[in-house]
Formats: sequence, structure tokens, C-alpha cells
Amino acid sequence: MALTYADTLLGTRQYDAAVTFLRERTRQETSRSDWWDMLARAYAGQGKRVQQHQALAEKYAMDGAFQAAIEQLQIARKAGDGDFYTLSEVDARLHQLQRQYREEKQDNKGMPN
Repeated sequence: MALTYADTLLGTRQYDAAVTFLRERTRQETSRSDWWDMLARAYAGQGKRVQQHQALAEKYAMDGAFQAAIEQLQIARKAGDGDFYTLSEVDARLHQLQRQYREEKQDNKGMPN
């Protein structure tokens, strides 16, 4: 039911309400990447490009697609509409995901094919 509600908010262009609802859902149901995907759509509707790409990065990270998550954060850094605080968050998360990605690649090298 919550997915339908969020989809309705997005479909009727109630982006502010969608962002509020979806931010809460991402905190409550931390293992569901679809909330992050919908949050990215809501931010896109608001024209908030940095937050849009941050949300997409979280979706990809939850799905285990670290390279895609890193690319989204690199796009967010260049979006041009972030303040110092938001860009600091982007940089911190970018470094964290880059480290996770390197560790995952290193772990996979030691595995037999």
C-alpha cells in the first residue's frame, strides 16, 4: 500500500509530499532499494539534481552495484546545485563507496574461478 501511495504522489507531481514520505520510508525500511529509486524520482521532480543522484547512488549501493553508485555520486558532485554541506556528504559517501568497491574487488581476486 505504501508503494502505491508513493507512486500516486509521484504521478500527481506532489514532489514535496513524496520527498517527505519517501525519506521516512528509507529510514524505516533500510533494506529496500525501491524507496531510494522513488526518492530519486521525487528529487528529480523538484529539480534537485544533487539529491537525485545521491538517492540513486544509495539505490545502487544497496543493490551491490558499487561502480554505478560511485558514478552517481561523481555526477552529483558536478550537478552544480549543491551547497557546501550537501557536497561534503557526497564526498564522504563517495570515499566510503570507493573503499568498499576496492575491498570487494580485492576479495574477489582471491576467489577461485
